[in-house]
Amino acid sequence: TQQASIPDVAEWPDRPVLLRPEPGCGVRLHGSPESIRPGVVQKFETDIFEGSILVRVAGVGSSTPEEQFGPENTSRKMQHIVQGRFKKQVLYKDLRAGFELGRPLDSAPPGWIIGGINAIVQR
Repeated sequence: TQQASIPDVAEWPDRPVLLRPEPGCGVRLHGSPESIRPGVVQKFETDIFEGSILVRVAGVGSSTPEEQFGPENTSRKMQHIVQGRFKKQVLYKDLRAGFELGRPLDSAPPGWIIGGINAIVQR
């Protein structure tokens, strides 16, 4: 992957978070070349997919968690909603999605839970 410098925190439009595609991953954002704005539907495109994304982050923006995620989901911290279409046929087993953390999770689920979920998803 390509290395890209992270702008100074004072320049982040949605402090205290900065959401952006991994440099060199092929994602092209329409309307904002550098970051994904929480609470704003943004169009994006890759070589094989085009659509829109809405990212909600608890505590970012003017709405409360109840307004963002509904009263039954107030413990939710982040939500990604993606809608669009594939430009060509893609097998499910070839898809990848996720995000990279700067450090290990402090309270990751036990390995047997992760292994069980992976076994179900791979079926």
